[in-house]
Amino acid sequence: MFIKWLVNFLSSMVDFFFALVIAVPMPLVRLLFILILISIAVWIFFLPKEIEEGKRKTWWNDLRYFALLVLFLQIILYIIF
Repeated sequence: MFIKWLVNFLSSMVDFFFALVIAVPMPLVRLLFILILISIAVWIFFLPKEIEEGKRKTWWNDLRYFALLVLFLQIILYIIF
């Protein structure tokens, strides 16, 4: 008895949330995902530069640039596919 009530209750909740998710248009989801990646890129750009002691200060020793490159590649791939 309780299990049938629980299944009916959860089924109605799942139907409600499924309808809510389906109502969101796909271009909006894509835009939100790209904005999240861009905000992470901006955050990475403003992180302080950390270079180990004794290393030269060159661009290839700064991992922030490589992280930005990977994020922008991911954004491009997400836009294409």
